[in-house]
Amino acid sequence: MPATFSERRSTRWRWILGALVLLALLVGLADRSATSLIEIGTPHRLIVVNSAGPIEVRASDDLATVEHRDSWILSRPVVEQTVVDSDVVIRVSCPGRGPCRSSAIVEAPPGIELVVVSSGLVTVPSFDGSLTVLAESDGVALGPIQGSARVVAHDDVKGTAIAATEVDVSTVDGELTLDFATAPQRVFLIGSTKPVVADFPDDTFYDVTVEAAGGDVIVDVPEPSADDEWVTVVARTAGPVTIQRRQVAETTVDVDS
Repeated sequence: MPATFSERRSTRWRWILGALVLLALLVGLADRSATSLIEIGTPHRLIVVNSAGPIEVRASDDLATVEHRDSWILSRPVVEQTVVDSDVVIRVSCPGRGPCRSSAIVEAPPGIELVVVSSGLVTVPSFDGSLTVLAESDGVALGPIQGSARVVAHDDVKGTAIAATEVDVSTVDGELTLDFATAPQRVFLIGSTKPVVADFPDDTFYDVTVEAAGGDVIVDVPEPSADDEWVTVVARTAGPVTIQRRQVAETTVDVDS
């Protein structure tokens, strides 16, 4: 027996009501977010692994902390903390039930040994210590860091006003663009097929070794003589390489006569 008009209308309204309830539920779930702070203290070594998003590293005058800003639909990112000897390990990950994301902000005191591993972009506006960075599927941006740095990235690595003494940087498929505010002691660069550019102060001598499989090689820095002390710079890449003097913008001051 065919459904009556009132039955069809009742069924249609039930479908509409169910769709509205589902829409309201999804809207409510999509807006879920929270921020948490982990106070760590002063460990000998801090290891932060974030498979749910980017990491930012900042210098701190006090204790080490990790702040994670989470967003999710069904399940919030999971944060695990373990201590092995004097090392502290923080892991942030998505549990696998619906999409989620977490941005980690690490504040590190001077002299700390810090290791960060991220599935997203790693930015380091300031740091003073021993730094190791692994950006598994993105790039790295370095500011005026001090101490030492070892960086492995999938994409571009950019550094501005670097003041570290030892710097090792490699990329799988990106450009290397590094600007040194002060002369380091040793620099080791491994590039891809894309350009490698490193700018150094011209008040120091440099012993430069370049192994380039393709592209132009330009070296324009002061070379040492037998009695000079120098900075060791090694670059290995399949693309073009430029090792040059740092370009400092000149400033002019207007003086009223």
